[in-house]
This record gives sequence, structure tokens and C-alpha cells, in this order.
Amino acid sequence: MGGFRLRVGATADEPRWGAVLFEQIDQGQLPGHGAKLVTVPEAPVLLTAPQPTGPLRIVQTEGHEFLLRSSGGWLYSLEFESNLTVPTMYPLGRRLDPRRLPALPRRGFVVPVTYGRRHSRRAVLLVAFPAYSPTLYGRLDGFALPRPKTKTGLLDRPLLGPDRALYRVDVRARRLVRVSPPDPERRPWQPSYPERGCASWPGRGSRYEACPGSITRVAPDGERRPVFTDPRCDALCRTQSEWQVVLPSPDGRTLLAGEATFGCGELSTAYFLPAMGGERTELMRTADVESVVPIGWLNGHDALVATDGLADCDANQSTISSIDPRYPDDRTVVANANGHDVTVWGR
Repeated sequence: MGGFRLRVGATADEPRWGAVLFEQIDQGQLPGHGAKLVTVPEAPVLLTAPQPTGPLRIVQTEGHEFLLRSSGGWLYSLEFESNLTVPTMYPLGRRLDPRRLPALPRRGFVVPVTYGRRHSRRAVLLVAFPAYSPTLYGRLDGFALPRPKTKTGLLDRPLLGPDRALYRVDVRARRLVRVSPPDPERRPWQPSYPERGCASWPGRGSRYEACPGSITRVAPDGERRPVFTDPRCDALCRTQSEWQVVLPSPDGRTLLAGEATFGCGELSTAYFLPAMGGERTELMRTADVESVVPIGWLNGHDALVATDGLADCDANQSTISSIDPRYPDDRTVVANANGHDVTVWGR
């Protein structure tokens, strides 16, 4: 295809691990999506599946996006993100039957994804979160997540079925249980953020007013106390930035805050802030990421964030990860997914 060739299958010495060989045919650049360009690497690049699910084959192509299926029945989405030299492989797992789910742990994550031609197909991944690495159980095709009822309710949502009904994961019965009848007005939700300017976020016994360059704690009696002020945020800064989210931790001690800045594109940065005021700490400041978008608090010790363009072993992957405020440079990957949304079952 153009200046590169894609070979899929498995290597002779590891036949259980699917592999993709991406190699250059000639020099030049290839057109990507819209105005983006994909630069062909000079050396061959070998990608391997993260699970031993068998050799791969190509089952669908659209531009520079590919669907791969393993001999073990797993589906993978291979796609280019940003201006990259190698594609990204996202595991989608086996197709699950909502009436006969596998044995699931008490708690896990539901991660919406899109794939296929022009990302026209939707699914949610069911992912457990064990002590050391996430376990992908598979995908529910046609399912998505609905709009949250409140600003802080992202992690407490049901699943939105293809019939526009709402469902929850019943671990004991090993199936999805309908909790609300179909509603034709329901639609899959895409994360969105407030208009530029000021926004109010609820806290424990107070609220937080977030304006470009500052966050203020407002008590019930109207008393205002600065939590954070950026002295470098001038008049231009205030027109080119906004706080996407300001979320207090369950114990009320720490704020998870996300700031978006606009210039030549949009860049999102996430911070931990003392709820009563103090210096902010940037999350994953030493990692090679394009942006970090806060999602919410998993518990009193871990916050969930989405990252775009994480450089990891020469493969650029978007991830959903948990981060402990005590170790803001470290992360535990919950899922590799091409979106910024997630909810939790068994919370």
C-alpha cells in the first residue's frame, strides 16, 4: 500500500504470538486521515500481540486502518495515530454474548471503543483490574456508555445497549441485566468539556470555581479561598485555556484537575492539587505523552486518567491508567483504548 507493506501472521519461533511486520517499500510520505501524514520508517518494525492468541490475518482494510483476527478468535484494530511512523495495535478481544458472560471478578472496567471502517462500529471492552496487569475478557459489540447524570458520575453509569436500553453487569448471574427500558432519545456519549470561561464543581461541604489560571474554593456561606493561582496566566492565557474538570478525592484532601490549552491544536494536562490550596503536581510529567485527560477517582488512593500518544516500546498507544497521588509519575494501565471514557462495575 503506497510506500509500505504490511505482513501479518506469526514468527516461526513464537507461533502462538500474533505478529505484524511493517516495512518500507520506497521513500516518501503517505497521506493519512485528512491533512495528516504518515511517515514510513526506514527500518522494518515488528509488532507483536500482547496475548498469545495465535497467528493473525487481515479481515478488513480502510485507508490506513486494519482489522486483524487471530486464530484464537481475538480481534485487533491496527491504526495510525497522529503523525507517527508505526501503527498502533489495540486488542478488542473475543466477541462476548451479553446473555452468557465469562466468569468475571467482583469489580472491573467498561471501556467504550470504536473500530472498523471509519470507526463506524462501537463496542465496550470488559476489563478486570488485577494486582499487576489488566485482563481483557472481550468485547460487547454494539454497546456504548450513556451521558453521565452528573459531572462526577462518569464511573457510576450503566451500559447503553444497541436497543437504547440500559444494562448493568451481573457478575453472579454472568449476564447483562436490563435496568431501564429502551429510549430512542438515548445516544452513545462522547466526553465533552465546558465552554471556555469559568465552571463550578461540587466538593465536600463546598464547591470549586475554576476559571482560566485560577481555582477558588467557595464555602456555603460564600467565603472564597484561593486554591491555586497561576501567576504566569496573562490576558492571552485566559483566552487560550480552561479547566476541563476539577474533581475532589473521596476524602476531600486532593483535587484531580485537568487543564486544556489551545493554540496550534489542543493540549490537555492533568494535575493533583491540595484541596485547601498549595502547589500543583503535574501527572506523568516525565512520560512522553501528547496529553493527559482526567476521568475521575477510582477510590481514595487512585485517580483514572486517559493518555494520548504514550510512547511505549516504540508503539504509540492511547491508554486509560490509574495514578496514585503519592507517585504522580507512575501509572498502572487499565486498558489500551482509543477513547477517553470508562465506567466501573462492582464499585
